[in-house]
Amino acid sequence: MLSLSDRGRNYIKGKEELRLQSYLDIGKIWTIGWGNTTINGAPVTEGMIINLPVAEALFNGKMQEFLDFIEKCVRVPLNQNQIDALASFIYNIGKSGFLNSSLLTAINAKMIINEDLFTRWNKVRVNGALVPSNGLTTRRKEEYNLFVEK
Repeated sequence: MLSLSDRGRNYIKGKEELRLQSYLDIGKIWTIGWGNTTINGAPVTEGMIINLPVAEALFNGKMQEFLDFIEKCVRVPLNQNQIDALASFIYNIGKSGFLNSSLLTAINAKMIINEDLFTRWNKVRVNGALVPSNGLTTRRKEEYNLFVEK
């Protein structure tokens, strides 16, 4: 069973920023806690408020879901840095994005992983159009650097 390191947990929480009241993220999606867009399968809506224990439970539940997903779809051994990097990546882009990504294909084919496989996932939807985000570009570069770190 895969697990997230303290370093990975702190990294993701630092990137997502804790908010106990729902807010519109950069893509205009209602979000709460550490970047959660759903609670128990229902979308986050305007005016929702949670407390810290609920935020922790949401984070831990979602993280375990993503770790289980990584274990199912990645067919090669991963080191802890790679697990942490992929957990952050999937936490941000979602399972379907990762499942259909060239990054997953390259990992499973044991290809050399280059930065572009991460940084091409740097866009947000604004008024229906995909627009590059400086914040996401930085995050993807950091995830890549963690992934390739020995």
